Amino acid sequence: MHRIKFVICIITVLSPLVFAEQFPWLDANYNYRIKASVDSGMYIRKNYVLSVDINFQDLLKNSIDANHIRVFDQETQKEVPSIAKPAVESGGGNLIAWLMQGKVEPLSEKQYFIYFGGSGEIPEKSNRPAEFNIPPTRHNLISNPDFEENGHWLMEGKGCEFSDKEMHNGKRSLRINNSKPSENDCYSDIFEMKPNHSYLLSSWFKVSKFAANNDGCLLIELTFLDKNQKPRTPPAEENYRALLGLSVSPAEEDAANFLGKWVYEKFTFTTPEWVNYGKVRLRGYKFIGEGYFDEIRLCERMPEKPKIVLGKAEVRPGFSAN
Repeated sequence: MHRIKFVICIITVLSPLVFAEQFPWLDANYNYRIKASVDSGMYIRKNYVLSVDINFQDLLKNSIDANHIRVFDQETQKEVPSIAKPAVESGGGNLIAWLMQGKVEPLSEKQYFIYFGGSGEIPEKSNRPAEFNIPPTRHNLISNPDFEENGHWLMEGKGCEFSDKEMHNGKRSLRINNSKPSENDCYSDIFEMKPNHSYLLSSWFKVSKFAANNDGCLLIELTFLDKNQKPRTPPAEENYRALLGLSVSPAEEDAANFLGKWVYEKFTFTTPEWVNYGKVRLRGYKFIGEGYFDEIRLCERMPEKPKIVLGKAEVRPGFSAN
């Protein structure tokens, strides 16, 4: 099963109405349509969710029922799964999302028509799946990243535990309490990753106390794994891991300023060509003291989005827009 990817393109349509030309009108129940031309870009797209924001209030001087908006693929001349709902940000607009079905090769062009503004009784959509929702965030590869439930983390050492003493959000975080350097570790479940892909690793850190002569850090160590779920290490492989941390070294000018405060850190990296899996290790590297991790995120980044260009709003032949 392919994960559905999502992109949103915010566009306000203010073009004047024109009469339909060139392409046949695919649904006579609707009086208006707008052509959406899509350039897939430099990446293969699989079941990709496209989205635009159209302000019908400005376009027609009238609101549109979101349930009466449909999207058709011009090539197949068939309706595609879509949803529409009010877009709060646009002040009268609608967010319209639809599925670019199947596999679309790089540098491909697709054309869709968004139909709206019907008269009389319009049949309810039959192909709008209940599970087709606009995802609020990109998929996080790490299970139980907020430590709100038990499981998915293997802890080594008595000073490593889920804690309700401190948290950035929710009810719990992960606590590491070292009385000597690097004595406690916590390991995530193994997760799938893609080779030669860009990822964003981020987390909230908090140091509640540390030794005065401390020269360590709270550290997230992401180890890359091959198809056999085995790591590769130097000298055979130099690019074998990604690191994200919060240093409490006295050499860091602001080290004392973040004591007792939640600090957000993030890091972007590209995986090597041999990577198939990954595993995260949480630790206090050379760290003596008490620290916390919360809201760890590891998400695939899509550096380029498909380009969507909207045409002018067209009027169905034989229908008077006045």
